[in-house]
Amino acid sequence: MAKNGAEITAEDTGGAGDEEMLEESPAAADEAVPATDTDEAEDNAPSAPPVAVTFDYEDHFSLRQPSSTIRSRGVTTRVYDVGNEQLQLQQSAEADDEKKGGVKITARMKLLGGTNLGLLFLRMLYGIVALLVAGFAAVFAVNVIVMQAMEIPRSYGAAAGTALNVPVLVANILSLPLLVYSMASLVLFCLVFAWDVWTGHRTLRLLLPERVPRVALEWYAFVLYLAVPMLVFSIAAFAGANAGEIGGLAWYVCMLFGFFVFCALVFANEVKLCLDLTRLQYPELRSAQLLMRAVLTTLTERYCGVESRYFLVRKGGGGGAPTASTLGDNPPVRTSRSLLSRIRSLSKNPFFHQLDSPKRWYSIEELQETNEVITNKSWSLDKACCGLRNRSAQYAVSGPDALERDQARSGLACTMLGIHLGALFLLAILYAAGMATGAAGIIIVYLLVLVCIGIPCSWSAYQVFRASAMPPDDGGDDEEDEVLRTRATFVVAKPKEWYCWSRLGLAFVLFFLWPAVTFFTQNLPKSGVIFLFTSIFSGIRLNLGAAALLREHSTLGKVKFVDADDDKSGKREMLARARAAQLLSYLTNSTFYLVWIIAFAVLGGFVIYYGASSVGSGEDYNTQTGREPIRLLEDFKWGPQNDTLLYPNCQLTNHFAIPGLENSYAMDYNLIGGLAYEVPNVTEYVLDKWFLQSGAAVEEVDLVDQWREDSGNSEEQVSFKLLSFPSTPGVGVLSIRGTETPMDRLYNFQFYMPSVLTAVVRAVMPFSWLFDPIYPSLLLSTSWVVSDHLAKSDYYRITTEFANDLLNGYTDSSGKTFQWLRTTGVSLGGGLALITGAQTDAHGFAFSGPNPTLARKAWTPPISMQDLKERVINIKPEPDLVSSIGDVVPNHQLVQCRDWPAEVYNCHSFWRIFCEYLYSCGSPEDRAGVLCVCVSRWGYPMPERVSGNRTFEQACAEEEANLVDAVGPIFDTENMINPDLQ
Repeated sequence: MAKNGAEITAEDTGGAGDEEMLEESPAAADEAVPATDTDEAEDNAPSAPPVAVTFDYEDHFSLRQPSSTIRSRGVTTRVYDVGNEQLQLQQSAEADDEKKGGVKITARMKLLGGTNLGLLFLRMLYGIVALLVAGFAAVFAVNVIVMQAMEIPRSYGAAAGTALNVPVLVANILSLPLLVYSMASLVLFCLVFAWDVWTGHRTLRLLLPERVPRVALEWYAFVLYLAVPMLVFSIAAFAGANAGEIGGLAWYVCMLFGFFVFCALVFANEVKLCLDLTRLQYPELRSAQLLMRAVLTTLTERYCGVESRYFLVRKGGGGGAPTASTLGDNPPVRTSRSLLSRIRSLSKNPFFHQLDSPKRWYSIEELQETNEVITNKSWSLDKACCGLRNRSAQYAVSGPDALERDQARSGLACTMLGIHLGALFLLAILYAAGMATGAAGIIIVYLLVLVCIGIPCSWSAYQVFRASAMPPDDGGDDEEDEVLRTRATFVVAKPKEWYCWSRLGLAFVLFFLWPAVTFFTQNLPKSGVIFLFTSIFSGIRLNLGAAALLREHSTLGKVKFVDADDDKSGKREMLARARAAQLLSYLTNSTFYLVWIIAFAVLGGFVIYYGASSVGSGEDYNTQTGREPIRLLEDFKWGPQNDTLLYPNCQLTNHFAIPGLENSYAMDYNLIGGLAYEVPNVTEYVLDKWFLQSGAAVEEVDLVDQWREDSGNSEEQVSFKLLSFPSTPGVGVLSIRGTETPMDRLYNFQFYMPSVLTAVVRAVMPFSWLFDPIYPSLLLSTSWVVSDHLAKSDYYRITTEFANDLLNGYTDSSGKTFQWLRTTGVSLGGGLALITGAQTDAHGFAFSGPNPTLARKAWTPPISMQDLKERVINIKPEPDLVSSIGDVVPNHQLVQCRDWPAEVYNCHSFWRIFCEYLYSCGSPEDRAGVLCVCVSRWGYPMPERVSGNRTFEQACAEEEANLVDAVGPIFDTENMINPDLQ
């Protein structure tokens, strides 16, 4: 504690100095008050001795910084900077007129907005860039986890074109725990750094050595975060360069450098704290011995068996405020031990010592001597409903600020209601995703939520209700009662030293040495470098636990870091404790670690599962199983709609017009993109129906197969078709299939996930448009880590290679060559068509495709904005999220997703886009008129009959029969895998 004592007399109101005597003022002596015998006796009595009052103030280390003290006009003001606000405690002493010889002490608390508008704006700029660093650190972390997880099915041989590689498989599996912890640490450190920048570098000031003056830190922040970026921007602007991009990158790099400095200081202070705590307990040990002892203490706590005890303890009636250390002999309301702790505490377990008397294991809040106090004014429903169930808290149960019974009831009711609503919300999400459609699945999910979350949280809320219902303690004094609700942990079994060292050695070999050596020997240098760098720091931090070492000293307030003779004021001691508390609370043992660890672990598990389930090549999935027949009718048509503007690309007259065809339509590309999902005989039948003649367009199956074999891509997942037009040799359309297989979904996720995360970062950042010029460069920097991995199976790499080979004269035994080529596709296929079209002369016409704009510098080769402007177009349904990914390409066409009643409401469906073009533009005279599912599935109006006497329903039924006769009974309309494709 930093102490500030002031000895004050009744005439010295708050100043420190010599003690003065309190005398009766003349005015008081001359007051006209009727005299009584008692008054005369009191007047004749000897004068009361002078009163001296000593204020002894202590700054608790939870304040993070010692207060500043100002004395003026008899008032002592103590100033505390709390974030961007300022807390002022004003204290004064004066003679008490009601009590002769008494002293009246007045304390006044003020909260000031300690910043002006200019300072807020400046810190906001700092904070935005720091938040940008944190956002792209998260993008980098996700890339690392996905890359490492995807290598597991590849090394297992589950993915197409891969073979079993046992060393790499084992190395990838063993590397994931350290990588997950490392990436969680990276994101957490970034978020703490961003908050520290916003609050004025309070944490950084604590982490710096005491000899570094505060003015040096302020100049460091000014030069790094403001002066250098502004200077670079100005130079670039005067030089005629792209000042926005160069200045933004300079600002980002400067903030990134500041983050690295912050991380280095955190790491150094964590190690120093562990060694200092160990040295206090073992002063005779040397540095190497101290390090070993610190590691052993950490391992001992990690492997020990513990028992949790839950308490409701009343303290009042003069007993003082309740704390976790005053549990005494109070019986717990509940105890629990995990299965692992039960095994460790077995009497015959040879690896553990059983403790005769369980040893208290203090929580982080208890180590910092901070327990929240809940009164009727500090209570809130969201805090009662969403508070951590294991957190200690003190509840006022008597007095004017006691927790009200209705508040306790509301907290219990909100908790129970929230559990059921949360379970319902989760079930709705799973149902919408098709993961919990049966009654059994719904019941299982509900029971899991109830058992894992509902029962513990309800029990916790009930304990608060019990606390508020406890009768007041009739202690016969004026003090008010409080109830402490806490979970206390007790160590019941400790591991033996040889067991701890054995576990550490085994973990070092399995989780560090094996992966590191394998990555470098198996030609995986990027994986090896990232793993080696992150695992060294994470391994040290994991095995030097400051919390475990601090528990050996009880609480932080009892630790003496500084010799009292060298620290008379106590400020150095207070700073040392504040530094330790800051590290423990926000970095070393932050509760947010678990959130990020779970998130990255779930992400890795998802990737591994989908990768392992994608067996076979992409061509193996080109079947009609579960797909509805494509029924095109000639005798029914729609005319152009007059109630809306026609889409400008209904009929194509630009470089997307297919040579040799009298008319070309956007619907041509739409239909061809959808046929990428069909088998060859279905493709042939539908093309003949659409173009109203046989052989107008044909699929070049042999040429594609021959190229796959010649180029070594026969086992790759990506699937595509090449259509040629016999009437015009040398003209072709490359149709790329979209998401169909589990691996398609996985690569879809990996390709565009950085763009999605970037959009999230931009959404949460104010003034994010300032950094629009640098987002592609930042995505390139975060994608560097997975570039080698993606190169092994980039879908777009194969389609781009095929397009280039065709345009450069590739041919098969038929001798066909192509001089004019266009690419098309839907969904993932549309995204690939956009990339390939921008990278080659095979311009891309995509439907509902994710966009390559934001990540244009990350593709190989990179794509320029000029390429996107000149070579590609994307058809985007208005509410479709997929085609919004990655910043929409400059040339795009919005189409309606009409809200008519429909069997399936899915704006991402390419057949729905096809129906929208047919209906709005009108059925072309030289094409088939109507697709049956436009009416039956999407709810479009009934078309007009232009010939014959069949009803629409009869025509659709007959066309389905004709299609089955032509291609065989290959359809399964009753068990469609993905009906939305239709």
